[in-house]
Amino acid sequence: MLQPGGAFVSAYNEVFLDPSPVALQRNRLYLGAGYRFSAALTGQLGWLFQADFNQRFGPAEPGTVLKNNLVLAWSWRIRRGKPGEAPTERLPTQQD
Repeated sequence: MLQPGGAFVSAYNEVFLDPSPVALQRNRLYLGAGYRFSAALTGQLGWLFQADFNQRFGPAEPGTVLKNNLVLAWSWRIRRGKPGEAPTERLPTQQD
């Protein structure tokens, strides 16, 4: 479990497929880093690159829309459970 005061990195790649002539519809790549300030508060800063492919065009053709996004996320966790009970382990991640 990531303890308060711990830093982390996060990365993922999402591929969206469709049973159409152009099967690849979208691709998202995320790279980020974060810090757990306390048991309840986590902050994360990252970069999200997204490519949307038009039905009529392929991945490298003029119909492709490319987007760069800066992501700033704060997560505040509300403690649930009975007092003295060990909390379930959860990893900080970028929310969808």
